[in-house]
Amino acid sequence: MPHGPECLVLASTLALGGGERVLAKMLQELSAEGRSFHLITLKEPGHVGELLRSEGLSVESWNLAGTRDPRILLRLWRHLRRRGPGMIYIQDHHDCIFWGSLAAALSGFIPVVIPVHSSGQKGATSFRIQSRWLLGLGQVLVLLGRWHHRALRDEDRLVDGPRATIPNPLDSTRFNFMQRSKSEEIVVGTVAALRPEKRHDLLLKLFAELNSLRPSRLRIAGEGPEQKILEKLADGLGIRSQVEFLGSREDVAEVLASFDLFLLTSEVEAQPLSLIEALACGVAVAAPARGGIPEILEGGHRGLILQGEDAANWGRQVADYLDHLPDESTRRQRADDIREEFSDKSFTKRYARLMDLLMGTA
Repeated sequence: MPHGPECLVLASTLALGGGERVLAKMLQELSAEGRSFHLITLKEPGHVGELLRSEGLSVESWNLAGTRDPRILLRLWRHLRRRGPGMIYIQDHHDCIFWGSLAAALSGFIPVVIPVHSSGQKGATSFRIQSRWLLGLGQVLVLLGRWHHRALRDEDRLVDGPRATIPNPLDSTRFNFMQRSKSEEIVVGTVAALRPEKRHDLLLKLFAELNSLRPSRLRIAGEGPEQKILEKLADGLGIRSQVEFLGSREDVAEVLASFDLFLLTSEVEAQPLSLIEALACGVAVAAPARGGIPEILEGGHRGLILQGEDAANWGRQVADYLDHLPDESTRRQRADDIREEFSDKSFTKRYARLMDLLMGTA
């Protein structure tokens, strides 16, 4: 039996990414509790949208060529009048935030929830100017941690308003402490889509310096449009034989367990799931101070925070850190702490409480 009114979920598209995985986790868990969702993607459904549809979720794809057509507003308004959802969850795609918030206001101020993943990232702003005009109409912004509240105030210059703090969830069924796979060589690696903002070019330059100081191997799990460019760069740096491009992998936990050190060199990050997953598997980690990374790493107590912006210098920092990696007992304790802090059960309960509060079903 359905639990309360329907919740409309609005997104541009749902390709395979961290934010999309979080949304899928929420919908899967809350649907299992009997809550009703209807998902609209303005463009194609994407990998995650198709996955949710195959699992029985109501998914409607408008397959629009672009997301700035004013007719979207009329179409959304008609949809809201017809189905009468109790609330709207808007994935943090800029145009969806604008059209969804405006349609909700025109339909009688339907409660709106917006998870924010872009605040606190270098050079990123959470809301475009047109969306800022609509903030203050009652939207609840879901933030990822204390750092996120500060970023909204100091970097995005947003006034106070309804806020909730719900960290991204860790899949506790997949990511547990694992013994490092035995290897005679040093193995460092990452798990991230091969997209420009992930700055795998910096990772390769870091590794080139590291490998000159300590012969080692680099493993990169992920796929994307940058692969050929990165392979060519690895050739140019003279490290191609030491770099493994693993492609997209389902056995991410096992891949992480093969690393002596997990590396992240992204230019922009909010609360990277791959970093959290590495810690949960008991892998030592190193990353620059982007977004919520310093908070996840407790200022450096849980891992190495790379200083500066020079990739070669990062390589030297990593070479030194490899001589001071935490022992198994420390890594196991960190894994337990991370699993508790980013509990998927806590994540689901927090969203359930927020929905009940907004839809009056508490």
